[in-house]
Amino acid sequence: MHEAAAVHDSVAGPVSLSGIPVTGLDPAIGTGSNNGYLVNSFPFDVNGNNNAVANRVGVWTLRGSASVTTGHGTLVLTGHATPSEPYVFPVPARSTGDGSTTTVSGSVITSEEYLNPDDSRMSGPVTVSRSYGGGVQLWTALDAAVPGTSGATDAAAWFRIDPGIGRVTGQGYVAAKGANLLYPAIQPQQHGSAAMVFTITSAHINPSAAYTTLGSHTIRTAAAGTSPHVSFSDAPPYNTARWGDYSFAALDPSGAGVWLATEYIPPAADQDPMDNWGTSVFEVTGP
Repeated sequence: MHEAAAVHDSVAGPVSLSGIPVTGLDPAIGTGSNNGYLVNSFPFDVNGNNNAVANRVGVWTLRGSASVTTGHGTLVLTGHATPSEPYVFPVPARSTGDGSTTTVSGSVITSEEYLNPDDSRMSGPVTVSRSYGGGVQLWTALDAAVPGTSGATDAAAWFRIDPGIGRVTGQGYVAAKGANLLYPAIQPQQHGSAAMVFTITSAHINPSAAYTTLGSHTIRTAAAGTSPHVSFSDAPPYNTARWGDYSFAALDPSGAGVWLATEYIPPAADQDPMDNWGTSVFEVTGP
């Protein structure tokens, strides 16, 4: 194996749209184009406070990307905000823990009554499909709160974006009655509907790996969580409950289906006593 003695890079930023700093700018994977494409949501306002409700997404084009590898030419990044469905800043997600604490190797471990969905950034992959005319469509998703009979829960808002015209061309929500969906990731199938993966949890559902295909109106559990989430992060010096960072979705190289990955609580034999989450990876094919 031979590695380059030196590589070229380019740094652009910080960037903003409509005066709002962009805190998460996510690149599309495998566009097959000379241009790079990126997207962002607006979870925070101009002062850095949580944005209660947003209704725009950012669409960006990176031109001259070949100049990064050659070391010659000009790299140009342009972006604009375009209207989208509204998305509400997520709420703490009720789960199966009871708030009790134990001590493991000198650390305080908390049984989490609520999981932290963090915010409404597009933290999963930005995946790609192609229209019949050969154009590129970008797919992505984020956490957003929705109202329920017993209070708000977290749902998965999804977006299909055409970077050629800089517009949202498809969008919607996946929600579960009385349950929370955390860290969604979406991938269109080559032959079939787009598949979306997420963690599902509620007061009666241990954090589990689940998925749906758009239009099916059905959420399926791929790997059931075996217990509540317990973690060291709730206690000092961290004082912040956390549930992961992202899920992932990728097209199978054969084109026959998609591979999905998300966090859940695995069997006891596979758990770390300090923080017992695990990752489930599975394949989905067909509708």
